[in-house]
Amino acid sequence: DTVLIRPGTYVEAVVVETEITISGDGPVEEIILEAPEDGPEVPTADSDSRPAAYALSLRDSAATVSGLTLKGKVSRIHAKGGSPVLESLVLEGVDTPHDVGSTDLGGVIVSAGSRATIRDSLCEGGAGVGVFDRSEPLITGNTLRGGASIGAYFGDGTVVRDNEISGAHFSSIGFYAPTGVLIEDNTISGSPTGIWIDPASSDGASPLIRSNTIAGCDNGIVVGSGTAPTIEGNTLSANDVAGIELSWGAGTGLIAGNDFVDNAVGITVRQTDTHIDGNTIQGGTAGVVIHDGTPSLTSNTIEGAAEVGLSVGRGTEPILTGNDICHNGTNLVVGTGAE
Repeated sequence: DTVLIRPGTYVEAVVVETEITISGDGPVEEIILEAPEDGPEVPTADSDSRPAAYALSLRDSAATVSGLTLKGKVSRIHAKGGSPVLESLVLEGVDTPHDVGSTDLGGVIVSAGSRATIRDSLCEGGAGVGVFDRSEPLITGNTLRGGASIGAYFGDGTVVRDNEISGAHFSSIGFYAPTGVLIEDNTISGSPTGIWIDPASSDGASPLIRSNTIAGCDNGIVVGSGTAPTIEGNTLSANDVAGIELSWGAGTGLIAGNDFVDNAVGITVRQTDTHIDGNTIQGGTAGVVIHDGTPSLTSNTIEGAAEVGLSVGRGTEPILTGNDICHNGTNLVVGTGAE
């Protein structure tokens, strides 16, 4: 069945447990769903027992919901299990934008292994999307701004594709201990970190990060301990700290075919043996800075850095083959005991 929602403001907490279509019948900005004050709550997820109020709770459902505006901090959408489709929605100020140390959950919460599709929607001034419990949503074609972001906690198999994210308060896309994650074709700007794979709990993670455009952040991509990513075909420009930072103990991964333009540092390497192949790094202060570890650099072009093209820290043992390092302030700096 299909339920058509006419223009108006509806103060309700709606539960859906069937394969039904709920569709706005009129301008989306005139069809408003708000959670009631002191309304019902459900546990966020198996991995997070905090209760969360909601305006719409989809429970093991394959429902389709479209053409609605959700307003207010607690007017969340909670997709628990199932494979619902959430499309052409507007979320205004739902939950609080994530920040360092934030405990907020998300305007849209996906949990219990859900395979939800979230597409072609606008999230503004809220927390965006939170993924829990090994869920595998497809998050595509959305616009998130004014603090909204995508955060996955054990978000195995999540696909984040073709979204536009600007002005996040912490990371535009942040994953904690993911496996099998695909992040591609997103446009990201103006956040402390564009894409962040948690450095404390990512053991065994092997995300694929490709064809994204990340500009004007502090760090473009940060990858941490135990993570072995494939990062390929991305464009990273004008990021104030680094285009890509491989933090302490990152695993053996691949950084290949990326374009770096005018980042403060193109690639920062800390204690890892990642393969860095076929990248083009132009401008900025430094091209590649290796603090420690045994990375391999093959067929990269590094040019136009104001201070140094390639800096090799003391005691490191990088493998350098066929790189073109030219027209930098200093092309190569090698620390004491480096081989």
